[in-house]
Amino acid sequence: MSQLFRALVDLTPSSPPDARRQAMRQATDLFTPTPMRWDDSFPDLAQRMITRAEGTCSQVLFGSHIQIFSSEDLEEFKRYADILNREISIQSDQNIAINSAKMDFAVMLELRLRARTVQKNPGLSPIRVEDALEHAKASCLSCDINYPEDWPEAQQAVKDRLESGLLSAFFLPKLWRDGQTSIFYAAFCHLTELDYPQAVKLLMSQDKTGLAIACRASKFDVSLFKLLASLNGPSPAIDTLADLYPRLPVDLAGRTVRFTKALAAA
Repeated sequence: MSQLFRALVDLTPSSPPDARRQAMRQATDLFTPTPMRWDDSFPDLAQRMITRAEGTCSQVLFGSHIQIFSSEDLEEFKRYADILNREISIQSDQNIAINSAKMDFAVMLELRLRARTVQKNPGLSPIRVEDALEHAKASCLSCDINYPEDWPEAQQAVKDRLESGLLSAFFLPKLWRDGQTSIFYAAFCHLTELDYPQAVKLLMSQDKTGLAIACRASKFDVSLFKLLASLNGPSPAIDTLADLYPRLPVDLAGRTVRFTKALAAA
C-alpha cells in the first residue's frame, strides 16, 4: 500500500477533488480496526467487571481490596455471563448488545455487592455503602472489551507525565522496550489523537502506510516513524515509506486522519 502513500504525496492543490477523496477513502481502510468477536469475549470482560466492582467498593470502604463476593456468587456470575454471552452472539448489532449486557451484569454486581457488604458489615453507614456502590458501578462499566484491563491506569500515567512535562513522542520506543505496553499505547493514542483499536491496527499491521500517515500528521520525525514501524518486526516497505515521508505535507496527513475518523463515526 505504499502506492497509496505515494498517491497522497503526489496530490497538489490542482489535483481533481475526486482524486483526493479516492485516496482518503483508501486510507480509511487502514485505520478501521478488524471487528472483534463479541460472542467469545464477554466472559473475560465480565471477570474484569467483577474484579473492578469488588476492588473499588472495598477500596472506598476499607482502604484496600478485600474479598466481598463468595464462591457461590462467583459461580452464579459465571453462569449469568455465559447466558449473556450466548444472547450477544445472536444479535445483529453486537455493539448495542454488548453495552446492554454490560448494564445488566453491572446491575447484578451492584445488587450482590450491596447484600454481601451489609451482611458482613452491618454497622456501616448506608450512605457510605451507597457511595461505594456508585464508585464500583462506574468503575466496572468503564471496562471495555476492546481495551486492556489496565487502560484507565495507563491513561492516568500518561496524564501524570503530561502534567509533569515528561510526555514526548521520543519516549514511545523506551516504553515499548521496558514492557510498559498499555502506557505506550495510551501515550501513542494521546499524541496521535487515535483510539486504542486504531493504534493497535496501525502499529501491528505489516502494512505501515496508515502508521506513516498518522505519524506524519502528528509531526513525528522520520527516524521515530521507522522505529515505531519496526516494533513488530521488519517490513520491506518501511524504507520506501521513510523516503517518501518528508514529502507528505503535514496538513494533508492531518486531513486524511480526520477524514477517516469522521467517516468511521458517520
